[in-house]
Amino acid sequence: MKKNILTLTVFILMLGSFNMVFGQRGINTATPSAALDIVAKGDATSPKGVLKVKNSSATEMVTVINDGTVGINQPSPSPDALLELNSTTKALLITRVDNTAAIANPVDGMILYDKSVNCFKSYENNAWSPCLSK
Repeated sequence: MKKNILTLTVFILMLGSFNMVFGQRGINTATPSAALDIVAKGDATSPKGVLKVKNSSATEMVTVINDGTVGINQPSPSPDALLELNSTTKALLITRVDNTAAIANPVDGMILYDKSVNCFKSYENNAWSPCLSK
């Protein structure tokens, strides 16, 4: 009997450890649907961030607003932008590819830097544009 109880106890502990290592975690949700599932809390129309990532100096580095707007180094991103970047010393680096053939399934609206001709190109009307910067 003691052996069965010990075996059952070990099994339950192992099961709990497995869940801690491989389970899903939720913040403000009892039923997470991803490895980390964060659900906003409070007023859905509030401009406050749903997710804020700060550096060791407590400066906001990434802010995600309830409507999906993202700010990088911008704690209050514009509501008319999907993504707002803010820096006085850094630039946006666009994806660089060897040539446009590297993109297997292009869609209208893509922008890239084509290293084979050293220029920016966009994909529009189901075709890559000529160089935008020449």
